Amino acid sequence: MSTLLKVTILFLGLLVINPKIYSDALNGSISIKIKGMKNLNGQFCFALFNGPLNFPSPSDNLLKSQCISASKSDGMFTFQDLPLGTYAVSVFHDENSDRILNTRIFGIPKESFGFSKNPTVIVSAPKFEDCTVILNSSFLEHEINLKSF
Repeated sequence: MSTLLKVTILFLGLLVINPKIYSDALNGSISIKIKGMKNLNGQFCFALFNGPLNFPSPSDNLLKSQCISASKSDGMFTFQDLPLGTYAVSVFHDENSDRILNTRIFGIPKESFGFSKNPTVIVSAPKFEDCTVILNSSFLEHEINLKSF
């Protein structure tokens, strides 16, 4: 029996015995680096979406969300153990730590915010399709530039 055939049989046997080996190969992480923060007050709140439903508003339809202390972070956050696929990320600098993107009249944000792929934001929030990133390997690093009005 050839060495290649032996290795193939061994690998397939390991997959049957431990399917986690195969499933881990289909998962990855998205690491977000925030740029353009004005200060380190409050926290940064991240939301991860895997479809356009209610994007970019935090709701029951987002995949994962997390707020991290701005003073204890370096502006980095990682969503881990994600199936390979298409995602969009929103983040805002929650300076008063109330977990709400505070707004002015007409819904204009008081706090800095950003989206994956850094789309231009003028009048309304971008669409999911304008913010998608594709996780097609075990690790994706992406920068989000915070914007303020």
